[in-house]
Amino acid sequence: MISVVPDPSVLVAAFLSRGGEGASAELIRLWIDGGLAFVVSPHLVHELRSVLLRPEFRRTATAEQVLAYVAFIQDYGILQEDVPSPDSVSRDQTDDYWLALARAAHADFIISFDKDLLELEGQDLPILRPGELLWRMRAS
Repeated sequence: MISVVPDPSVLVAAFLSRGGEGASAELIRLWIDGGLAFVVSPHLVHELRSVLLRPEFRRTATAEQVLAYVAFIQDYGILQEDVPSPDSVSRDQTDDYWLALARAAHADFIISFDKDLLELEGQDLPILRPGELLWRMRAS
């Protein structure tokens, strides 16, 4: 089974998608159906919760809806312990965490919308947009 570390931007996009449309929402459905595994960590869950509870998302979802979604991600993802402070390899040092987490969990991919992550070269695991991962999965 393919295992991925979803950067929180992908999980936020899936949550905010209208009618479950878009590549991020499709990846969530694949995950629920057992077509891939999501690796999560306490830090990822905390960041997801913090982002979705921001005031700008109040028009989209209630706090209860956000907390239920975050609990679902935490409860059904493969929980990997937080990793120690990673080496700096990206322009945005906060992105280094996702690389370290994926390596610690032996994930196959990182999925992200983050430009700094997507532009990294010479990494030992692919960093893809959600649509690119779906394309690869369909092609194989």
